Amino acid sequence: MAAPSHSAQTSSDSVLLADAITRLQQRDARTAISQLAAIAQHQPGHWTAAAQWYLALAYLKSGQRLEAQKMFSTFRYPSCGQKTEAFDATAARFRVAGYERLFGLEETAGKKIYNLKKHALTTGRW
Repeated sequence: MAAPSHSAQTSSDSVLLADAITRLQQRDARTAISQLAAIAQHQPGHWTAAAQWYLALAYLKSGQRLEAQKMFSTFRYPSCGQKTEAFDATAARFRVAGYERLFGLEETAGKKIYNLKKHALTTGRW
């Protein structure tokens, strides 16, 4: 039997995740942990990231603090005190080229005000 296609795996993961969260809400942490651990091992993506988060929460709910701590320590968020170079590199690969210019992120406050006034004078709208 061949491995499921990426889109089939994504659909399956979304359904399994919803079921696991429901089980977690119903205080069936053992089943939820089993399901979430399986999803968390799939190809990286939205559903696996969500599964990892809920898996850490499920470990907490079931009293497995060390397992939860291990999970939380791997999340790449500045608020968790983790280094984000790998996360930033991944984000940079998918970033829209020129987004800084497109959204005016590199402009100084004075330049933004100038452009706003120029736009208002040109279009007659503020």
